[in-house]
Amino acid sequence: MSMKISRNAKEELIGALRERYRVSSKKEKSRILDEFKALTGSHRKHVIRLLNGQSADHQAKHGYIWSIASTMRLLEKLW
Repeated sequence: MSMKISRNAKEELIGALRERYRVSSKKEKSRILDEFKALTGSHRKHVIRLLNGQSADHQAKHGYIWSIASTMRLLEKLW
């Protein structure tokens, strides 16, 4: 059962759990993830990324996001 919590509350929770998660054993990390998931309804992998401090926008890592300028240059070459 997931609860609705505000964005600010979620950010505070992430801040409070981040250091604890970083220094925890694998078993403790699993428990922290389960608790966070139950509170927020977020997917496990998303929670792992949040607690590790990684960007939630992993599309940029794979190069899927193009800037408008680069898209326009490409279109000009094609036309």
